[in-house]
Amino acid sequence: MKSFLFAAALLFNLPAMAQSYDLFFKNGTVQATATFAEAPVLGKPNAMTVEFKDAVSQIPLAIEDQFAVVLWMPDMGHGSRPVKINTAVDASGNTLVGVYAVTKMYFVMGGLWEVRVSLKDAAGNVETQIFNVEF
Repeated sequence: MKSFLFAAALLFNLPAMAQSYDLFFKNGTVQATATFAEAPVLGKPNAMTVEFKDAVSQIPLAIEDQFAVVLWMPDMGHGSRPVKINTAVDASGNTLVGVYAVTKMYFVMGGLWEVRVSLKDAAGNVETQIFNVEF
């Protein structure tokens, strides 16, 4: 259904809908919601926000782990250029707890892409969750 709505938006020149993906870390206690405000496009810079929250209370969480996002094309065995990650701020310039802006996301060719979201703790343990974007 998502694919149909996205295709209809392109066909009728309608604005593309936001897309969100919920990912869970730390044995399901931490929820990360990755949101593209606009549907991703090929060959142009894309951006998303990632918001970390307590999975039960939904209270925003400051993440002490190293946070990374990698774009990977599994069918072709390659990725894209590194993305840029910054702590998100509100209109007044105040830091938003647990919210990150991920920019310079380039999907360089059509096909299936994995968006790999990772947390690396102080001991070096890495946990990665993946969602797919397809063009």
